[in-house]
Amino acid sequence: MAEVIAIANQKGGVGKTMTSVSLSACLALHSKKVLLVDLDPQGHSTKAFGYYDSSQYPLSMREVILSVIQDVPIDKEQLILHSDENVDIVPANISLAGINSTLESAMCRETVVKRFIDTVRDDYDFIIIDTNPSLDNLPINALTASDKVIITVQAEPYGVEGMADLLKSINMVKRNLNPDLKIDGILITMTDERTNLSKKIIQDIHKNFGQHIKIFNSTIPRCVKASESTGVGESIFVYDPKGSATKAYNVFTKEVILNAEKEHNDIRMPSYDDLFTNEEQRQEAKLEKIMELPISEIHEFKNHPFKVREDEQMIKLIESITENGILLPTLVRPSKDGSGYEMVSGHRRMKGAELNGLDKVPAIVRDLTDDQATIIMVDSNIQRETILPSERGFAYKMKLEAMNRQGKRNDLTFSQVGKKLNETYSIDKLAEEVGEKKNQIYRYIRLTKLVEPLRDMVDGLREDKIKIAFNPAVELSYLSKENQELVVKYIEEFDLTPSHAQTIRMKELSKENRLDENVIYSIMTEVKANQKEKISFKMEDIDEYFPNDFTPRQKSDTILKLLKIWAKKRKKEHER
Repeated sequence: MAEVIAIANQKGGVGKTMTSVSLSACLALHSKKVLLVDLDPQGHSTKAFGYYDSSQYPLSMREVILSVIQDVPIDKEQLILHSDENVDIVPANISLAGINSTLESAMCRETVVKRFIDTVRDDYDFIIIDTNPSLDNLPINALTASDKVIITVQAEPYGVEGMADLLKSINMVKRNLNPDLKIDGILITMTDERTNLSKKIIQDIHKNFGQHIKIFNSTIPRCVKASESTGVGESIFVYDPKGSATKAYNVFTKEVILNAEKEHNDIRMPSYDDLFTNEEQRQEAKLEKIMELPISEIHEFKNHPFKVREDEQMIKLIESITENGILLPTLVRPSKDGSGYEMVSGHRRMKGAELNGLDKVPAIVRDLTDDQATIIMVDSNIQRETILPSERGFAYKMKLEAMNRQGKRNDLTFSQVGKKLNETYSIDKLAEEVGEKKNQIYRYIRLTKLVEPLRDMVDGLREDKIKIAFNPAVELSYLSKENQELVVKYIEEFDLTPSHAQTIRMKELSKENRLDENVIYSIMTEVKANQKEKISFKMEDIDEYFPNDFTPRQKSDTILKLLKIWAKKRKKEHER
């Protein structure tokens, strides 16, 4: 019996037809019996195998749909075309464009295509359905008829636009029409490894969707020959057999075949649940569902390193939620004490929903160990555009500790890796994943040793705008908490920050147990080589003239204002 796979995305120009044609042709080359069903009124899959003119075939998908609706048989011998590449085709042309109005009034309109597919399933190993770029009755029919769906996404700006709507449609079909439907994976198309933009978009796709959906290892490069092949009525396996896109589609096809074989060969002894529950109950238990959960029942992830700030990005997120709702579900796990759920991924979305006046958020509930949850939490946040240095430090620390304890997961089922990773292997893996050098990761982790006022300075969060550079902050992390507090005291008193060289000296003196308040004061108050000459006051000399709650900067501002008033007054006196 055939495995039925729909190639879908309601966005046009993302490589659906090229993928449908290339996958079909390559499956045939692997000695599989293949039927390609063209469900797009543009008929591009039909044309790709040389059938340009509808006069070349008497029947098409339009007649198939009408025959099912009217419950009359159709002549499959006349309907199915046989290409030179051993791919059978159910053709489509522009006459299919008006079929939606007919489907609207049909009984069980979502299952029309399925009823036809069921009559030919036994004749093939694979049935590939090329869908039209929309979310109307035709792609819903394709999803209802399929065992799996492959989503094609182009590595271009706005390539993932509309993915949320597609995923909602897939989940709707899964809940109401086809509980066996699975997402086989996301195939990234039109990549260009020469550009940073393409690489970033691929990273974003993995970040935004990789936690919940398999992403095929193979990516399809942009290729002129691939576009040319459709114009001559041949697949790229005939037109450009040694091309880069051809090789990529061959690797992708092997992944599809392996996925199918793995599922077919997954034979096991029946369990208690298999014997004493019905099929509907078993399928329901397998599905990972999106649920609407009250925000009041979702708790923060323990020691979550990423702060949720009400900044410009949050304003944009709130506007997006107002206009479109929450497009991607959050990920939560049941709380250990049974008091609701713990947020794993989606803290900003939940905060945006809360600020928008919503009391519920869509969420996937998943059982996760502490280490699995930590790794997912870090992975889903670490590629954000704006991450503070200390946030990165705490995130690297948490993930590295989780990897050291349990080993990094390397599949989509979160099964534990048998071999424990030692620290050396873990840091190597972490460095590879985040694109940082090992030493730089350790330097970020050092920031977690800073007292909070110094962390705020390196993150640039102070209201008085005092900021300390990354390198000096790393050196200060080696000081004791008491000495760090003294550094903060003198930074605030003298409104200056230590140079990198000064912090290195403090670190070395601390190692020798020779660093105390007097030494810190001496180092902090010395004139730096690049520093302009300045006047300084001891705080105790001027404190009596200011309110107790005045900061050093407020005192400085007040002194400057008084000096300006004095200078103006003095000038007027001289003019007399």
